[in-house]
Amino acid sequence: MLEAIFHQNRLIFGCGNPLFGDDGFGAEVIRFLNLFYTLPKDAAVLDVGTAVRDFLIDILLLEQKPSQIIIVDAMEVPGAAPGEIREISVNEIQPAKIGDFSLHQFPTVNMLKEISTYTAIDVRILVAKPAVIPSRVDPGLSLEVKAAVPEMCDRIMQILEHPAGPNGRPDSGKIYFRVGRLAEMLSVHRNTVTNWIKEGKIPAQPAAGRRYAVEKGELKRFCRQSGVDERLMQELL
Repeated sequence: MLEAIFHQNRLIFGCGNPLFGDDGFGAEVIRFLNLFYTLPKDAAVLDVGTAVRDFLIDILLLEQKPSQIIIVDAMEVPGAAPGEIREISVNEIQPAKIGDFSLHQFPTVNMLKEISTYTAIDVRILVAKPAVIPSRVDPGLSLEVKAAVPEMCDRIMQILEHPAGPNGRPDSGKIYFRVGRLAEMLSVHRNTVTNWIKEGKIPAQPAAGRRYAVEKGELKRFCRQSGVDERLMQELL
């Protein structure tokens, strides 16, 4: 696992302790990615458990550093519902845990700030709000957080599939969607969406994770030609 740091250009770190309820979210996301998704050749997923700090130290010392780090964890997020996914900045990390379970303690936060400020590495932090993190050993995710695992995997794949823009962030020129989700939003049968794709009405291309990719402009054109409500179109885009 450690070798991936030296050879892969993009790294996904799953943080947390599976023995403590929803704190095992990061580990489960890594497991799910390995089982059900095909990653780009330059990306690697690693379950770093409670040792993310050690991996960050290694990265800081590397002469050839990765271009992107994606960190996945469970974390309290003000105003979010249990299982809700957010992308946060390094400054928004809440150092709330007493035990050294994940990335919440100050030395780790300081290292992330140093990486973000003084290197060219694009640091992305994706979190899900836990329902329960017990004070005693009690493995297993809550229903809300377990349901967020596939959604988090899709979010990660979307980041990995977008080409990097001039600022190091992914280009937002494409929309990634599942046939069933788009059918639900447009209030049609999923077969209808599949037929639109086959007929070229939605010029979408297959993407990883059983999804399709379409240019924003093309999706906007299709929605307008189909009479889709402007507010719904904004949600799609």
